[in-house]
Amino acid sequence: MATDKNKSSKEKTKDVNLEDDMTKKEVTFKDKVSSGVKTAKKVTIRIIIAAIILAIGGFAIYANMNYSEGDRVGKVVKVSKRGVFFKTWEGQLSYGDNKEMWEFSIPNSQEQVRINIDDASENNKRVKLYYKEKYITFPWRGDTKYIVYKVEVLK
Repeated sequence: MATDKNKSSKEKTKDVNLEDDMTKKEVTFKDKVSSGVKTAKKVTIRIIIAAIILAIGGFAIYANMNYSEGDRVGKVVKVSKRGVFFKTWEGQLSYGDNKEMWEFSIPNSQEQVRINIDDASENNKRVKLYYKEKYITFPWRGDTKYIVYKVEVLK
């Protein structure tokens, strides 16, 4: 009988050990799946953040690039400070035989350029305006894509 007790207790111990092993394997498998999901979420979030940063950086570069650069000659018809939230200097230049109008913006940082344009306009002199054309406009940069950065008063 003692041997039967030992056998049955050994069998019970084996059964318990087998159940424990199976439970450990299941938990381990669940843990692996759980950690894999967590890792996938981390990677996905990092990819999304990197894509957002690249998109913002690309847009910033695109927005500040010059589409063209050139100059226009004519008489300045008007220069005014406009805007609701962002006050910018906007002007019109009359050029050509048909008195075509060309609109431009003067950055607030180019105060001397604006003063020179005002003087030429008051004295009814022709000017040569040097500008950079941007791809897109921003309210703080001006209403037009044409940003005047230099002026030359002609005789």
